[in-house]
Amino acid sequence: MSIKPARAPKTDAPPLFSGQSSEYCPPGVHLLDDAFDALLHFVAQGMDEMEAKEAARGAVARVWKGSRWYVTGQNDTSERNSRIKRDYLSGERLALLERRYQLSTRRLLQIIKER
Repeated sequence: MSIKPARAPKTDAPPLFSGQSSEYCPPGVHLLDDAFDALLHFVAQGMDEMEAKEAARGAVARVWKGSRWYVTGQNDTSERNSRIKRDYLSGERLALLERRYQLSTRRLLQIIKER
């Protein structure tokens, strides 16, 4: 009687990181890599865009569940603040600027008064 080694179950899930960051890589970076890798993996399997997104979301969620991470915005606030000042000086109302830039009246006035 011979014992055969157990085979790993065949899965269509992409290989992903363990969900841990390294000392050289801040938290969240591997998550983003995993999300892109998973999406590309499922698209390469011939899934349409929506199916691939759902499959990638599920694969990444299984690996990263319970993880806390934060990705900062990539916006340039000085450019945004210049646009706010320009819009205000051209006669835009604060209520419109609040909706457009998703800022409070108080914050808008702080930006407008900055030099």
